[in-house]
Amino acid sequence: MSKSKKASVYLSAETMGALQRRQKASDQVNLSGGLNEMVSRYTWMVRASLPELDKTEWQTILNVYSGTVIDDFVAPARIASDMMDSVGAISLDALEPDYRALVEKTHAWSQAEQLAALDFVQQFWAKDWSGYTDFSSIAAEIKGR
Repeated sequence: MSKSKKASVYLSAETMGALQRRQKASDQVNLSGGLNEMVSRYTWMVRASLPELDKTEWQTILNVYSGTVIDDFVAPARIASDMMDSVGAISLDALEPDYRALVEKTHAWSQAEQLAALDFVQQFWAKDWSGYTDFSSIAAEIKGR
C-alpha cells in the first residue's frame, strides 16, 4: 500500500457535485475525506463485481485491450462489442467457438461486472509485472487478495 500524499488536483464540476451531494448541506465540502471515501467504495464495488474468468479468458480480454490504459471512460461499457471489433467480426457465426462463448458471456454481464473487468484490464496494463512469476499471482494482486 502506498503512503498518503498531499497533492494539488483539479476537480471537475461533476466531481465537485458528487462530493457535495454526499455531504450535509450545512457542512463545508470535505474534499480529502469525500474523495477517499468514493475511491474506497469504487474499489470495493469493482472487487465485488469482478467476474470469475479462467486464465485463458482473462488473456483474451487483455489482448482485446492490449496496452490500453482507459483514461476517458465512456458509458456504457461494451466489452462484447469491443471483442467483436478486435477480430473484425460483425456476426457471432464468424467467431471460433471459444471466442464466441466468451463474447456471449461478456454480453450477459451487468454494467458493474463490465466496469470491474475494465478496471482489471487497466490495472494490468498500467503496471510492470516483470517481478511476478505467473498470471495467477498477477490476478491475485489486482483482485486485492
